[in-house]
Amino acid sequence: MALKDAIALLTSTYLPFDLMVRGMELDAKEVADALAKATPDTEEETVLLFLASRFPYVAPKTTKE
Repeated sequence: MALKDAIALLTSTYLPFDLMVRGMELDAKEVADALAKATPDTEEETVLLFLASRFPYVAPKTTKE
């Protein structure tokens, strides 16, 4: 599922988010990037905060050679 579709779905439902995200496969980095760009105090930010908790992004560790 595309992130924009997930956001549209979650901002238009009255069902619990926990139920709606079951089975979703989202790119955690894409969620984190969208959250960083989201306008504060909006429905989109609320949804992205929830999605970020369900699809946490962990930056890859860099090693020194």
